[in-house]
Amino acid sequence: MFETILAKRFEKLKGHQKVLRKEYAIEESRSGRELNKMEDWNLCFRPGLKIEMSMIFKQTKASTSCPGCQTESESAGGSVTEWYPYSMLI
Repeated sequence: MFETILAKRFEKLKGHQKVLRKEYAIEESRSGRELNKMEDWNLCFRPGLKIEMSMIFKQTKASTSCPGCQTESESAGGSVTEWYPYSMLI
């Protein structure tokens, strides 16, 4: 059910194909605990829970730009940059 709702929300947005291929991770915002999409909806999601969604990109070389939109990072070379284009509040 969750994946169907998510696919519908991304239908006309960048990232729709990644959602269809299940190339994303979701986690609880406060604890950082990854949510298991296979568990019953009521066990994973409750009112007021803030979750974060990350797209998973497989990259063979180091880069300082976002793999989705190509925005350049302002961080120094050699550092790890996490890109957060989407957050969802359920």
